[in-house]
Amino acid sequence: MPKQEGLFYKPENCTIRHRGTKVVSSKSGKRLKKRCKELVRGIASDVAAHKHGPPTAMDVMKAGLHKKKTHLQYYQCYRGVREWKARKEITDLMSFQLLGQYVEQFREQNPGSTAAMERGNDNRVRRLFTCPPFSNEALLFVRLGASLEAAHMRSEWKGTLYIATVKSALDKIYPIAFAITADNKNG
Repeated sequence: MPKQEGLFYKPENCTIRHRGTKVVSSKSGKRLKKRCKELVRGIASDVAAHKHGPPTAMDVMKAGLHKKKTHLQYYQCYRGVREWKARKEITDLMSFQLLGQYVEQFREQNPGSTAAMERGNDNRVRRLFTCPPFSNEALLFVRLGASLEAAHMRSEWKGTLYIATVKSALDKIYPIAFAITADNKNG
C-alpha cells in the first residue's frame, strides 16, 4: 500500500535520488553522506591514476556517470577533488620524510652499494646519490664511456634528477647511478 507524503503518493520500495546516489530511506542520511564522499573520493583517485595532470570536477562527474552509472553534482565532485589533493599532499610530504630511512635500508640490503644523502640547514634534501653494487662489476663488460641524462623536476620539490647510463656490447642501455640535486648547478 503506498504511503502518503503531502499531496503525493510514493510507493514504499521506491528509491529517491539524493546527492547523486540512491537512497532507500531518509533515515540513512549520515551513512549516505559518508558513502557518497567515499564514492567521489574513489572516483577522483581513479581519474587521477589515468589522466595526465590533476583531475577536475568535470572529469569526476563524467567518470561517475560513465563507470558507476551515478549522477554526481558538480560541487560534490569539486569537494572530492579538493579532498583528494589534500590527501595526496600529505602522503607526498610523508614519503619525502622517509627518504633518509630509504637510503639507510638501501645501504643495508645491498652490501657494496654507494648511497649518500645531504641535507641543508633547513632540513631539506640537497643531494641524494645511489649506485647499486652491480654497477662496479657491470663496468667491466660495457663499452667505454658513460652518458649522463638530466631531467628537471617540476613539482613542489624542485630539483634535477640525474641518471648515469652505459651501453653494453649488445647495444643495451643500463643505468649505473642515480642522483637528485636541489639545483642543477651543483650536479
